[in-house]
Amino acid sequence: MLHSRSCSLGGRSGRRLAWVAIGLLLALIAGFGGRHAVAASRDAELNSLMSQLGLTTPSTQGTPAELRSAVLRRLGEVQAAVHRCNVALPGAFAGKTADQVLRGIKQGAGQTVTVSEATYAALEKAAGGDLGVSQADLDLCVRARDMDIGGLPTSQVLTMAQIDRTLRRCLSLARSGVPNQPAFDVITSLVQQPGSDSFTKSDTVAALNRAYGRSTGLSRVDLEACAAAYDMSVTAGLARGENYGNLKGPFCDPDTQSTCVGTDGSWTCCNRSDSVCGHICSPQGGDCVAYCAQKWSCFPGAATVVTENGGSKAMRDVQIGDRVQVVRADGTLGFDDVYLMTHHDAVASRPYVELTLDSGRRLRLSPRHFIPVASAVATRWEDAVVRGADEVMPGDSVWYRDDAGGLRSAKVTGTATLVATGAFNPLTLGGTIVVDGVAASAHSDWFLDGWVSAATQATAYQALFAPVRALYALIGADWTRRISQDWGVVDAVRDGSPGLGFALGAVVVLLLGVGTAVARRRRALAG
Repeated sequence: MLHSRSCSLGGRSGRRLAWVAIGLLLALIAGFGGRHAVAASRDAELNSLMSQLGLTTPSTQGTPAELRSAVLRRLGEVQAAVHRCNVALPGAFAGKTADQVLRGIKQGAGQTVTVSEATYAALEKAAGGDLGVSQADLDLCVRARDMDIGGLPTSQVLTMAQIDRTLRRCLSLARSGVPNQPAFDVITSLVQQPGSDSFTKSDTVAALNRAYGRSTGLSRVDLEACAAAYDMSVTAGLARGENYGNLKGPFCDPDTQSTCVGTDGSWTCCNRSDSVCGHICSPQGGDCVAYCAQKWSCFPGAATVVTENGGSKAMRDVQIGDRVQVVRADGTLGFDDVYLMTHHDAVASRPYVELTLDSGRRLRLSPRHFIPVASAVATRWEDAVVRGADEVMPGDSVWYRDDAGGLRSAKVTGTATLVATGAFNPLTLGGTIVVDGVAASAHSDWFLDGWVSAATQATAYQALFAPVRALYALIGADWTRRISQDWGVVDAVRDGSPGLGFALGAVVVLLLGVGTAVARRRRALAG
């Protein structure tokens, strides 16, 4: 059937129909690109400790008195928390030092708040009562323990007691004041270059001593530890939702931007309209670098679908015309055609939300890709609510394919953000798709994001794509694939689309053109 359609597209009428199809796809896909431009952060690279505090140039960095106040406030917060941990934790856990207690607390990859409420409650229970330190203090202590301190051998770490003493030395120097401009310049130039764990250079301590006109009593390791703690204090505050500002204004515009914080101390401002907070995490589960990721609507290349012949196919190999497993409106599993691929990139690396289910299934999908969710396992499929992946929380329920080939619900036990290769988004005729054995929507955020709910968006987009489904039925999979992918139409239009109004108007006009061309072709063949 598909071959006969392709073969009938010959001569002048066939060429007209093909170009009309191109126009239709161009018009419909219009609108994708503008929403997916990478957000430009105001502070693309944080190249000094002071710039991380929003103090951009020497002329706007304030006075030595203001610098002294900031150092006393930030370092004082960390030192006080470290001291309380050193005193209270050995009392709460008899026979253990603070270092031994903190060793059992791990900062998860992509986890901005190190000590969650659940972790804190579990520690209180293990201690048999009051820990003697607040959740915020404990969070600071774990961060202090994990600081990257340059100048130390890789096998050596500072103990909590050593960190306490080091911060006290820096605080003592800060209390004595910043004597002159050279000292001010040395302190404000402590820079951790990208890819380096060092805030200082070989001559930094000597330059600071010369500026003070005496020995400051600080070693290079002392300066490294204090700079790292000062930086970490700001990061911890941002993770707690505090909005530190410079002398002129806030870090990020609270009306249009969100603050994205990494576990390594990095932060940036993300535009809410077209980007989400992403993290690139160490494969060993260590620190994560924060960055603004464009809102993609896709699955990674390694994700799998089940085809109608019973086989499994990697997302990177899915083609227009494949019949893949979906969920019908009545909650049964079936198979539908893939009629369009709105993303088809095998080499892109993108942040994905990973949902872990108590059934053992795992699903990775982009943060604003939609998925049917329920608040209880017993909820019927018909009563599911569509949400964005970044809105799904542990305790929510989603649906998966069980070993017997039926559809069942399971609780989400964990969520994480990680980077995976590939960006693919197949649209199915019915608007659902089963990926890695988990039921998901074929749709994601577009022009209505931020205006209406994900559920309303999914319904609206499914209706909006009706003309494309009609076109697919008319010209077949081969021509649809050739026009949309082989000729690069989808990519070209997504990267430079006109407005939605033009797209919708063009859809109607071009669909009428397609119908007219086909009708004339059929009359010619009949005659």
